[in-house]
Amino acid sequence: MGLLAFGGLVVAVAPGPYWLDSQELAASAVRLGVPHPTGFPLYMVIAHLASWIPWGELAFRIHLVSSACAAVAVAMTTRIVLELNGDNATSLVGAVAAGGLLFASGTFFRQASVAEVYTPTAAWIALSLWLVLRTMRGGGARAGLLLSLAFGIGAVGVHASYRIVVGPPLFVLFVLGARRRRWLRMAPLLAALGMLAMTLYLPVRSASGRVPALDWGHPSTVSALWSHLTAQRIREAFQGEIMSSVPEVFLENGRALGRVLEEDLGPIAISCSALGLIALLASRRGGGGRLLGGILAWMAIADFAYGAWVNPMGLEDRQNGVPMAVALSLLAGVGMSLAVRRLGRMAPHGTAALGFMALVPAWFVSHGEKLSTRASDAPRRWSEVALAQCPSRSVALVQGDSTAAGLLWLTLVEGARPDVAVLARQHLWDLRRDRDVLGAVGVRLGARPKNVLGVIFSSGRPVAWEPGADLPPGGRKLAWGVPLALVDGTESEPLTSIQVLKRIFGTERDPDPNARRQHAQALSALGRGVLMNGDRAQAQLLFAAGREVDPRHVSSYVNLGVLHAQAGDHVAAALVTEEALAVRPNHDGALVNAARYRLALGDDMAARRHALRAVKVAPHRADAWSLLGIIEARAGEVAEAQRHLENALRLDPSEPDARASLPRLRRGAVGGQN
Repeated sequence: MGLLAFGGLVVAVAPGPYWLDSQELAASAVRLGVPHPTGFPLYMVIAHLASWIPWGELAFRIHLVSSACAAVAVAMTTRIVLELNGDNATSLVGAVAAGGLLFASGTFFRQASVAEVYTPTAAWIALSLWLVLRTMRGGGARAGLLLSLAFGIGAVGVHASYRIVVGPPLFVLFVLGARRRRWLRMAPLLAALGMLAMTLYLPVRSASGRVPALDWGHPSTVSALWSHLTAQRIREAFQGEIMSSVPEVFLENGRALGRVLEEDLGPIAISCSALGLIALLASRRGGGGRLLGGILAWMAIADFAYGAWVNPMGLEDRQNGVPMAVALSLLAGVGMSLAVRRLGRMAPHGTAALGFMALVPAWFVSHGEKLSTRASDAPRRWSEVALAQCPSRSVALVQGDSTAAGLLWLTLVEGARPDVAVLARQHLWDLRRDRDVLGAVGVRLGARPKNVLGVIFSSGRPVAWEPGADLPPGGRKLAWGVPLALVDGTESEPLTSIQVLKRIFGTERDPDPNARRQHAQALSALGRGVLMNGDRAQAQLLFAAGREVDPRHVSSYVNLGVLHAQAGDHVAAALVTEEALAVRPNHDGALVNAARYRLALGDDMAARRHALRAVKVAPHRADAWSLLGIIEARAGEVAEAQRHLENALRLDPSEPDARASLPRLRRGAVGGQN
């Protein structure tokens, strides 16, 4: 099963660089750098070894690490189900179905075909579960101590979800068994040694100074190391999304994760998983079945909480749910074997039929997306076009993960354009990295520069800017284009940029959702630039094209709504913005805009509904509180209106609607004017 899975995944592996942070991880592995938190030392070492295999393009070799680890996870899943159900034909068929179901699940398959840390984590989880089973079935000190060491390595060496979904049950297992097994006294020591071995990679590689551009946060001191291991910077940057205290946000994320889960595994497999869990928890036989059932239940619950609450940003990128897929596939294999056990000699055939009915929808529901990575060269074309747009000895200030990672790969691994310094605008806080990268093109930062952007722009070097939500400082003119635009450069024609996008993405809709999202983002950014230059008709065409390319790209809808509102058509503005809310009900920008448009139409009830949800999901937005205050004032709720408007001014003393409305409210002018 493992070899079959590996053979099937090799067919789908991306042939070169891929989107998102895939190439940042790959570049860090090739150069033995320190990638974004939490560092993933085990993956770095394994992927670095794979880079020496003389087969295929270098990026392809790093992608293969994910495929190989996915094959290990499939093999171990098959083996665990076989050992749980016993040595018979029915058990064998159920075990094969479990391995096949894990292989076919969409999220697992996607992460197995590109350079990422999720299938190595899945492999380490499956290995740990097998060691749990061996320990409980008389494996003795050898299996138990190996489990302790594996936990220590996995707790730091792979994705943080490992210690969340495996750590608590293993801790309980060791504590409960310490009185009966003397060897368990050594378990904490081995676990600590494993953690130490993995942790030391980060400060040692950082202190070496060999790859400063691939040294995230420089964890060579105790405080920087702790910040890296706990992902402090990421938690601060996404504090509105990570571990939100708003129930509506958690519920919507949970529904989104549930939809992904149903698409990945299908209702038959999920039903068999429930049956398998009940059977394991109700088991009275020894051998660790009940314990493993409890661990698998915890894994499913904990990973669901991680995906819906701790790190919901991974939902859109199809990164959440891999440990849950392992747990549910295991349980489904157990459940399939038990569901037909009363058929006697026909039980293997019944299990095979049940497995077939589960596997077919799991594979074919997103069949096109699973194989979309194998033929896509768009990530490389995107990065190469961006690099070609950079003038000699320029600074590229990028924002998107795909652009930053792709340019890092081309410049630091493939050696392209050593005269270009690549910096991510959201990471300019890392002065040590800024100093090293900019020094390569002759830009010198002082000991403690107050404004890195100011130093860059005053250096006289050309600046290439990736269009995003922000603009260059100091009122500098941006010559809008994609993937990059030149600051104070010559404006290109919109049609020229559209032709560039056609060369990158082709003329047909890409089956890869990440390519569609990148394409839609580029069209939306280009549309904003065209709109700033006064060409409303062209901007509308670009926003509509972005919506056509990716119907789930919310910014395209929101931008179209703004265009309609500026033209005075608030009905169309409200309708298209509410289409965005159908895609992402908690998008705060869409909620505020929808409330504003409904208020302009006199539909105070709908406006209030949108504004209330906006202040719940984004209590930091002063404009949302201001809108809610205006709506309450129109309804005659003076005290509530005053409280909301004052809250808006506390958040932002310059909020224009609140500044204009609060004095009028205090004078008693609360009627129908907005």
